[in-house]
Amino acid sequence: MKVIFVTRGWPTEADPMSGNYEAVQAKALARQGVDVTVVFLQRKSLGHLFGSRSIRRRDENGIMVLSTMAVMTELPGVGRTKYNPLDLWLCQKAFGRIYEYYRREKGDADLIHAHLIVNAHVCHGVLNRYHIPFVITEHWSKMNYPMLNAGLRRLAEAYTWADRVICVSKALADSLKEKLGVESLVIHNMVSDHFFEQRTRDTNLPEKHDCIQFISVGSLVGSKGFDLIISALSRSKSLTKCMLSIIGSGPEEANLRRLIEANGLQDKVHLLGQKTPDEVSAQIAASDCFILASRRETFGIVYIEAMAKGKPVIATICGGPEGFVNETNGILIPTDDVEAAARAIDYMVENLDKYDSMAIRKFCHDNFSEEAIVEKIINVYDEILKQCKGK
Repeated sequence: MKVIFVTRGWPTEADPMSGNYEAVQAKALARQGVDVTVVFLQRKSLGHLFGSRSIRRRDENGIMVLSTMAVMTELPGVGRTKYNPLDLWLCQKAFGRIYEYYRREKGDADLIHAHLIVNAHVCHGVLNRYHIPFVITEHWSKMNYPMLNAGLRRLAEAYTWADRVICVSKALADSLKEKLGVESLVIHNMVSDHFFEQRTRDTNLPEKHDCIQFISVGSLVGSKGFDLIISALSRSKSLTKCMLSIIGSGPEEANLRRLIEANGLQDKVHLLGQKTPDEVSAQIAASDCFILASRRETFGIVYIEAMAKGKPVIATICGGPEGFVNETNGILIPTDDVEAAARAIDYMVENLDKYDSMAIRKFCHDNFSEEAIVEKIINVYDEILKQCKGK
């Protein structure tokens, strides 16, 4: 079975998180015998108008990774346009160039699987020309916003082209059904098998000194709620008994540093910067509890990665975690509730030993491991291909 994955990118040493979740899925499928090719567009401003449109190729453990540049109508320094028809057409032309390269190498694909509606839309021309079965997996937080702007609704047309739409959480599936009338199947994100390995050496985490070590991971942006965690820690009755390490980078870093200093938490909260997936895995393993106060999620893979290490989690009711966090593996709190977050920290400090690490790991493996999720995805592929052959 030949499948094209259309993604946000592919992890590199310079940018280890680019398309990381899609890469985990692609590699898992490849290990089960699926011939996976990953395709992504590098969207650039008009400043790159005369740049190369060549197809870039690299081969990663049997997976062919193809990319090319798509020049958008935005101007340097002005900001990205909101999915206007011309930009969408330019992206479709760029994807068409990649697909013709793919056909010369491998013939027609059996199926195209796009991750995120913004990547699904680029497939339109190829789908119309070659009539290839099409799957979309949605895990873009923008599609879970209370209101969708005109640009997002324009993108949403692509759902109607798909033979199957997959959502990574029930909350997202319900949202698409309510706002767009889209019927979808829920298949959760998978966690890479290496997260089930216990590795604690060379973590560079601060010394615990008999403190409970909380850890948080994510882009340093407002929607992830790191400001709320820091404020909650400052109000915690257990401040002397815990420490917090935050992994990630982003535009809110300076504001978070100021908040840490304003609350006198320099010895309690440590910003560790961007880390590779292997480094994240090791540092979660060395911690005691994972905490993230997201204001919006479509799933929340980092919570699952922590649970794969047997760590209890503190999560918010924000569109994803409420589907898998319960009293046996963590605590759910409302979004933007500092006092609730402080109480959750206090409870975790005093009751950490009540959580069964092995039970948390087993729950995670049974529901979110590569084995569990890949089987569901391949079943979807088989069903669609069988239906198409019957037409």
